[in-house]
Amino acid sequence: MGSGMLSVDRVKVKRGEKEAGETPPPTRKMRKLHHDDQACGQDDSLEGASEGFPNGNGGEEEEQEAGEARGGEEEREFWIVGDPQSCEFGKPFMDERLIRAGVRRGPYCLVTKEDDTTLLLHKAPSESLSDFHSQYLEKAKPQIAAMEAEARKKLALLGDSRTSERRAELSHWDIIAMRPAFVPRRVIYGLIIFLTIIGTGVRLYRDERPSLLLPILVTCLYPIAITVASRIMMERIQPAEKYVFEFLLVFDVYQTVASTLIFVLVLLEANRLHMLRHPWGNRAEVSSPTLRCLIQLHYYNRILELLDTIFRISQKKFRTYGALHFYLRLVNVWSWFAAARVGGGDAFFITALDSAVVAVRFIVFTLSLLRLNWNIRIDFGMHAPKFHLFRKEHLYHLQVYEFAILLLHALLALWWRSMPAGLMVIQIFVMLQGLFIFTDFYFSRDAEKRLWKRRYTESRLMVSFDSSAWLFLYHFGVAMWIEDCIDKDPKLIGYSGSSGGSLVAGTLASGIDARALSSWVISNSFPVAGRNPFRLLSQCEQALDLFLPKDAHVKSTEVLRVLLTKVSSKPPFLMGEVVSTFHTWGELFASLRASCHIPLVCLLPYPVPGHGWYYDGLVWASLFVPWRTFSESDTVIKV
Repeated sequence: MGSGMLSVDRVKVKRGEKEAGETPPPTRKMRKLHHDDQACGQDDSLEGASEGFPNGNGGEEEEQEAGEARGGEEEREFWIVGDPQSCEFGKPFMDERLIRAGVRRGPYCLVTKEDDTTLLLHKAPSESLSDFHSQYLEKAKPQIAAMEAEARKKLALLGDSRTSERRAELSHWDIIAMRPAFVPRRVIYGLIIFLTIIGTGVRLYRDERPSLLLPILVTCLYPIAITVASRIMMERIQPAEKYVFEFLLVFDVYQTVASTLIFVLVLLEANRLHMLRHPWGNRAEVSSPTLRCLIQLHYYNRILELLDTIFRISQKKFRTYGALHFYLRLVNVWSWFAAARVGGGDAFFITALDSAVVAVRFIVFTLSLLRLNWNIRIDFGMHAPKFHLFRKEHLYHLQVYEFAILLLHALLALWWRSMPAGLMVIQIFVMLQGLFIFTDFYFSRDAEKRLWKRRYTESRLMVSFDSSAWLFLYHFGVAMWIEDCIDKDPKLIGYSGSSGGSLVAGTLASGIDARALSSWVISNSFPVAGRNPFRLLSQCEQALDLFLPKDAHVKSTEVLRVLLTKVSSKPPFLMGEVVSTFHTWGELFASLRASCHIPLVCLLPYPVPGHGWYYDGLVWASLFVPWRTFSESDTVIKV
């Protein structure tokens, strides 16, 4: 999005302002200016925007600092992270390459890291480093308090940041984070390309069943295109800018208009064929050339929609959950191929519903791309509540509702035998996949603390113990080796566990002697519960009560992650919950005990006071419930 460099010698510093040391860190304004600079890539005068930056000692000193940064200074500058929003706040920043490429204003510097995050750095005086962090933190307290309050509101809506990231990637939100300069002629180029594609498709269209060759080619070429685009973007530090914004705008507008027209025309044609009276249960033989043409057009548009993956890669947004995005796109193409092959009956309902949802989605995408406010709300005036009728989360829910409705329709059509069984089986499979992938199964009561008040902010080695049943003695052998051979400094190593694995992880985190505990289990628990699983939990309780130290909850907080299955009265009824903060010894005891509460063996869930009812941690996939690590930068060893 541009180099992010500004001409420092053209910045006009206003006189009479406070010194840099007396000004709190201005993170929000500096971020906004940095984004604007990246978007435009221009060296305009920043006289009006200079109020967002603390003044240095004058324009001459800024020129001198910029010259030293470009030419390589003899005395090494020392920078620390001065952004209260970052978990690295107050720590040294040593990447000189990023510092040289950053935007400087007096003692401040904005750098863009390789993961597209922006950091505010502050030039620290080398002679008073010990006092600098405490003074800076004291001045930043009001901003930190405001950001914590804002984060609580967001977490109440979105939950954990990794979960909201999965929703964003699956739902195609915010592909372009910073809008570049708008070039009208590039829009014309994009229109010409899309009109050429549409015209070619119209000329080649025949009222015949679509060929099997096209989805096979798409399935083969799509991953190749993704691989090539990913390798190209890996060599780039900044996302692609030229033509991407304009082409994506044309793409979104086309999908919006086409899906809207398909929705209207399908309903009109279905009404002419007398299918709207009973939208479900129509036989596949009820069709017309117009209806078949509209269904096939929607099928081809879903193939064209695969281009959004390339757009995402060009903006470096195709990350952890990109594989799910890729999988859903391909499965959806094959589902629409089957519907286009049928071309009649209840296929009109599938097409009408999906085209309506797609139209709404791309309207939102277009407005977001243009930075227009698309949230619909009712405002009753001053000091009155404001009701949100539609916002980003509702778009996510709209897609989930579509999956549920089409799943129900497929089950009924299969029961009534009104549509080909093959099409309905494919539809059931695709809708179940969509529901499973889009449903948020993750809950974390510690998400807020992990974001703002973590004790250990550096990446760590995480030893993750899976469910083990009666084989957890093998896990104890690993625990003994860790005790003998690895430094158990909580800054360097952490533990996570599920079911029996949580007991072993808790042993290491709380400082229990693994040899003594395993010997007790062999001599006491195995004779009693070795062949009777109904006595296993009572033995677990005795071991925890006997060996768990009184300060175990203090040692285990932010060192141990325990996976539980939370039972709720609301959909989806079962959710994976991760606990890493333990306020009392009893809370740690209850969490470890709940993680071993085996379903079927125990009819009722286990109560944890103040938190709810739980079953065993089971085998939740870490892609949906990120329980193994505290952050994505941690290294995992699975046991």
